Amino acid sequence: MSNKARRMLVLLLIILKEAGPTAACSSSCSWSPHCSRIDSCTWCDCSSRGLTSVPQDLPTNITYLNLRGNSITTLNQSDFLRYRSLTRLDIHTNRISMIHNKTFRNLTSLITLWLNNNQLTSLPADIFVGLGNLEDLDLASNNIHSIEAGTFIHTTKLRRLELQNNNISTITADTFGNLLQLQMLKLSHNNINTFPLEALSNLNISSLSELTLDNNQLETLPLMAYDILASISTVNIDNNPWQCDCRMAPFKQKMNGSYEFEDQIRCDGPANVRWQYLRNVNPEDLICEKTTPVYSTPSTKHTGPTAACSSSCSSDCDCSSRGLTSVPQDLPTDITTLLLYNNTITILSQSDFSRYRSLTWLDLRSNQISIIHNKTFHGLTSLGGLHLSDNHLTTLPTDIFEGLGNLWDLRLSSNQLTSLAADIFVGLGNLQYLYLYSNQLTSLELYLHFNQLTSLPAGIFVGLGNLEELRLYRNDIHSIEAGTFNDTTKLRTLDLQNNNISTITADILGNLLQLQTLKLSHNNINTFPVEALSNLNISALSELRLYSNQLETLPVMAYDILASISTVNIDNNPWQCDCRMAPFKQRMNGSYPFEDQIRCAGPANLTGQYLRDVNPEDLISLLVPRLLPRLNQQMQLLVAAAAKDAAAGPQVTVQENVDELVDNQSQTAAAPGADSPHHYEPLRNPSSQQQHTYTSLMPYGSQGN
Repeated sequence: MSNKARRMLVLLLIILKEAGPTAACSSSCSWSPHCSRIDSCTWCDCSSRGLTSVPQDLPTNITYLNLRGNSITTLNQSDFLRYRSLTRLDIHTNRISMIHNKTFRNLTSLITLWLNNNQLTSLPADIFVGLGNLEDLDLASNNIHSIEAGTFIHTTKLRRLELQNNNISTITADTFGNLLQLQMLKLSHNNINTFPLEALSNLNISSLSELTLDNNQLETLPLMAYDILASISTVNIDNNPWQCDCRMAPFKQKMNGSYEFEDQIRCDGPANVRWQYLRNVNPEDLICEKTTPVYSTPSTKHTGPTAACSSSCSSDCDCSSRGLTSVPQDLPTDITTLLLYNNTITILSQSDFSRYRSLTWLDLRSNQISIIHNKTFHGLTSLGGLHLSDNHLTTLPTDIFEGLGNLWDLRLSSNQLTSLAADIFVGLGNLQYLYLYSNQLTSLELYLHFNQLTSLPAGIFVGLGNLEELRLYRNDIHSIEAGTFNDTTKLRTLDLQNNNISTITADILGNLLQLQTLKLSHNNINTFPVEALSNLNISALSELRLYSNQLETLPVMAYDILASISTVNIDNNPWQCDCRMAPFKQRMNGSYPFEDQIRCAGPANLTGQYLRDVNPEDLISLLVPRLLPRLNQQMQLLVAAAAKDAAAGPQVTVQENVDELVDNQSQTAAAPGADSPHHYEPLRNPSSQQQHTYTSLMPYGSQGN
């Protein structure tokens, strides 16, 4: 073949490759690289195309429609009328705030529906009419606050329901009544304040294998909750504001150390048991602040409402919920604990605590405090806990924490703070817990879940050398500078979930050698952070969450890293089960739970399968197979002409199925930045030398035989 003909052939292949994405979302999008006949393929990829509505010019027989990453705001009844064969519909990461009644009524074959990462606020009763065969429903990361009775009455075959990261506060008894085949229910990161006992009792508990209720507002657990939780193999109820008082006594009595959920109940109150685990609390210490306890045994202690806030109170003075408008000045001067929550105090002055210099715990949450004067807490050098959450604070004096070197628990959440002085936390070397969520902070990037942070500069955490927990979830963080965590060397928990992080560079986590929990789920991370994780002390890391990102492949080194971590979640990523996953697949032996979390999103012939079940021979490259079905008659003629001219120049081998063009007298050119010797890409604008050496589009030997 002449050099000119050879260059024309390669150029045509490149042009055909580049033309691929458009056809994937058009009247001809039923093409798939792994179907033997074009008209038998039923997959349309319309993702990330700026669409504002559902396209109506697609083949009517499609079974998989991918619309994720667009700008759709509303779904109407007519949107899917012509696509009645759909089995999978992916509309996640759009801007959907309205779904009209019976929008999905004709999608009777639909099995999987992704609606996560949108802007839904409620679920009306007839929203899922017609989805009688639906098995997987993902509604995570919306703004859902209400679910009408009967919403799921038509989805009787539902197995997986994801409602995490919303604003749900109540799960009524009839919410899940018809879901008798439900296996997984995720309700974490909401505002649920009461354990949904009746709703769960209406399920078939023997079928339910996973329940997540972590990061809600649960305070107590009824006795019957124990048997329900004990019947479910995977349970997470961690990080709730558990109140270990007399209401928890019946539940505590049932605990015997047999279940993991018993290790997830860490007391947020009362003060006498704060930060203890319920499993370790003496039953006699499960007391109620009111005169009449909810649960009583002969050994249960009671506290009187009057003596608790007077000159006769002991070292602990409970002045909560008394309608106070100022700090009482008639208490013993040597008190160590002062509870002033649920009053109507509006201003704190310099003299308010000057007589109580022995305080180690001060609780002022749920008042109406809008002003704190300079040096209000000056002199409280023994103070370890200061709670100012749920007030009306908009600013804080720059010297507010001056002298509080022993402070280890500081709570400023649920105020109206808009900014904080850069050096406001200087001197708080013993701080371990810092709560600043649900404010309006935009100018200072700090430990602030539920705010609007967009980046983390390098010096943000200077001075916080004893910080152990840092929660930054539910912001809009997209960049983290190198050195951001250099000073937080004792950090054990880092929560960066629900942001817009796309890359975790090698130097971001370098100094966190004591890190035990790293949560990175619900971001846009597209490359597994091998180098960043390798810089950690993997033997210390016990939990890693990377689910719901944009990960497509796993390098072989990732296997050993994941295998070293006891709790791993890499589920719900758009895994591409092609040749890039072959080395990782080769390491899999069924020993670790994460091997069951890799569900293929592509190629089309493997969509929905788990990588563990895929035949290694099917892990083929998408590059050339995407070209072959599009070779038109002109291409075929060109190949035939090239073969006829073979005797006139260097020999060219043309495979029967045109899987690969291999010049037997040349070398292949690896794409710059390729992560393995088997990753090749066509050269753009090849030099004169490269033009004569590059003819292979795939590594030799990867084609089918």
